[in-house]
Amino acid sequence: MDQWKDLLAYWQAKHIGGRPPSRQDIDPAVDMPLLAANLLIADVLPEGYRYRLVGSAVVERHKEEMTGRMAGSSHFLQRVRPQLLENFDAVRDHQKPLLLKTGMSDARDHATAVTLVLPLVAASGETEKLLVGVFYDRRFDPVDQIDFMDVSQPPI
Repeated sequence: MDQWKDLLAYWQAKHIGGRPPSRQDIDPAVDMPLLAANLLIADVLPEGYRYRLVGSAVVERHKEEMTGRMAGSSHFLQRVRPQLLENFDAVRDHQKPLLLKTGMSDARDHATAVTLVLPLVAASGETEKLLVGVFYDRRFDPVDQIDFMDVSQPPI
């Protein structure tokens, strides 16, 4: 099974009364240790999104530590900052998962990144954090634009 599917199934299983889980409801580092290196948790703030946790595989791929920084402020993500924030805003506002597939390339390497963005809600019902899984595949699949997939409904 694809790693993003494992993360989505985990998040869906943590729903309470049809509502997305809160940060307190999940512990992916303990429950899914093989995925921990590919996970990010971002705080939802009035001024944007601050990365609270960034997994080691993400740091290694982007070649910079992003923990404590605002989303889109890294050198690697500067050129896609508007799209990144727009996607994070959509997940925050609609409280539905978003799956993105992007082609990534630099002078040394090419890869496909599959990113799953999931909302985590506060007791008030508002989105307070985003749980993000970023999974890299060295089999480069050139993508001219970000491909979106609706994964908001569980498979039948």
